[in-house]
Amino acid sequence: LVKQLLQDKELNLKVILLIRDPRGVMQSRQHRNFCQPAPDCWKPELLCADMISDYVAAARLKQEYPHRFMALRYEELALSPNST
Repeated sequence: LVKQLLQDKELNLKVILLIRDPRGVMQSRQHRNFCQPAPDCWKPELLCADMISDYVAAARLKQEYPHRFMALRYEELALSPNST
């Protein structure tokens, strides 16, 4: 879906993939009712598999759209929002 949006030159879209440490993701999700029924919200092996898949897709998108796609670690943004 993101690739289709990036291909649309009229949109001139830029995308940031925000990546967070899976331990923090799982901790946050424990307190969200919407996430409880979905196994990939509370099973570490599924969450990590999803994150690996996202990473592989992000690497391809970064190569194809170097000026319009970036991945950013949540922890870096949280620690230093102005410089990040």
